Amino acid sequence: MACFLIDAHNTILDHLVEMHSQDLTGMNRRAQHALDARRRALRRHAKAGLDMVLVALELVLDPTRPPATARMALYAAMDEPSLRTAIQRCRTWQRLTAGSSMNSERATPI
Repeated sequence: MACFLIDAHNTILDHLVEMHSQDLTGMNRRAQHALDARRRALRRHAKAGLDMVLVALELVLDPTRPPATARMALYAAMDEPSLRTAIQRCRTWQRLTAGSSMNSERATPI
């Protein structure tokens, strides 16, 4: 009888450990999917922001345009809040990718 109870106890513990492992694996998978979705959204915003910043730089650095009128041409083509938003999105993406490259460098064995 005692052997049966010890065996049942060990079996229950084995099942408990297995269930806990499956639960942690599921939580990790859901968190990774949420992170990937957030990263994809940020990448889309950053690409749109980078496109806008590049157009703005092309307007400012256009050699056919006198430097004195470059800023006026820029603000005629796009508004300042949109430009600031584009810059902020690029900065956010830069911080995100800089953090992930630092993490990958930490994970790399020396």
